[in-house]
Amino acid sequence: VAVATVMTRVETAVAGSPLGFDAEHLLVTDIVVPEGRYRGAAQLAEFARTLVERVGSVPGVTGAASTSYVPLTAPTSTWRFAVVGAPPAGTADDCSARPLVVSKDFFRTLKVPVLAGRVFTDVDRLGAERAAVVSVTAARNCWQSADPAGTRIAVNGITAPFTIVGTVGDIATGQLAGAREPMIYLSQEQVPRREISVVARAVSSSLDVAPSIRAAVRSIDRNLPVGRARTLEQIRDELLAQPRFRRTVMLVFALIAIVLSALGLYATSMHSVLSRTQELGVRSALGAEQRQLTFLLLSEWFVYVSAGVLLGAAGAAWLTRVLQGVNVGMEPAGVAAMSIAGLVVYSSSLAATYWPIRRYGKVDAASLLRGA
Repeated sequence: VAVATVMTRVETAVAGSPLGFDAEHLLVTDIVVPEGRYRGAAQLAEFARTLVERVGSVPGVTGAASTSYVPLTAPTSTWRFAVVGAPPAGTADDCSARPLVVSKDFFRTLKVPVLAGRVFTDVDRLGAERAAVVSVTAARNCWQSADPAGTRIAVNGITAPFTIVGTVGDIATGQLAGAREPMIYLSQEQVPRREISVVARAVSSSLDVAPSIRAAVRSIDRNLPVGRARTLEQIRDELLAQPRFRRTVMLVFALIAIVLSALGLYATSMHSVLSRTQELGVRSALGAEQRQLTFLLLSEWFVYVSAGVLLGAAGAAWLTRVLQGVNVGMEPAGVAAMSIAGLVVYSSSLAATYWPIRRYGKVDAASLLRGA
């Protein structure tokens, strides 16, 4: 019960975690440009630019951008980079970040806050000095308190260096809660990719403009494979599906455990009362009242239940620590979770033991002695 309470609280907290961008009315469509089509970086960059412009001109769309990965999903690679020339004071020896190749309108469309410097503009084109934007976590990890704007970096696997032009806020990638991944953003114009996810912000329901977006893509290349359109709310729900499933399973197990324990306590307390019929008859004959007998039996069972609650609390504290490894944002069971679990267990145990005790407590002493 305590674990189910903690997992319910965690799932609620994860669902309400800030994403770092505005996910309302955002639609994502995946496109993969096959090899052999749009040969060369210049043709790929031109195609991506035209694609974003066509999608942005669709009625009902207020903004469009491209990215190499769907928002809320984590890039599969990590790029290491080093500072070219004399590094600013406090620069770490080994810097790394998740790469994301985006168009110039990516930050405006998703409403990612720009914290320092600038983001990509029309000047960041193929052939110009290569620009990069870093997230605040990447800037903090690599440069601590220093401003990285103007710093030139060499990215592992890419010959030409990049100049950092700005710093933006963190966004959620592979997980909705927990520490944010350091990110480095490169321009789609300068490092074009064949895997493109088009992000469009609609005025109202984003799915209403999905057919128009698909038609805009077909107008550029009718033979280009276009993936399924998804809203950011759907992608977020997919990320929440697993923690919700774990929470549901834990709640079902907790309910089964409560029912089984209540049935066991009912049967055990009934047997206990029946085996003490003569004792109860003697106590009643000597003047013990019904409420006194009921209190006597309940107080004895209270000791057993309390011992079970204490053992269960210790087990719940251990289990929540174990589950921290598979549930992001999960914390050890606190006072609130233990209190709720203890209240549920005590209530069900009291109900299970009270009725058999109450039933035989109403029988008069002569009947009890005859039954003995």
